[in-house]
Amino acid sequence: MIEPFADDETAMTIASMSVENGKTAVVLSGNLTISRDREGLEAARRLKEFADALLAALQTEALPDRIERNGGDPRTIDNPFA
Repeated sequence: MIEPFADDETAMTIASMSVENGKTAVVLSGNLTISRDREGLEAARRLKEFADALLAALQTEALPDRIERNGGDPRTIDNPFA
């Protein structure tokens, strides 16, 4: 289990879903199928454990309405041919 927002380096997987840690954002990517069997139960438990840790981390401080991500507006780039 990773500590949410602790660093920009750690990652984990829950079944086939990737969780990438970051100091300003946590990225979830991939697919997660929770089947009605023991494997699905374990995936659901791991997802809940991580979601609980994520909520706890977010609730410990005063949060802004929104943070700037990825260095600003991703639609605006310098013209490489100018």
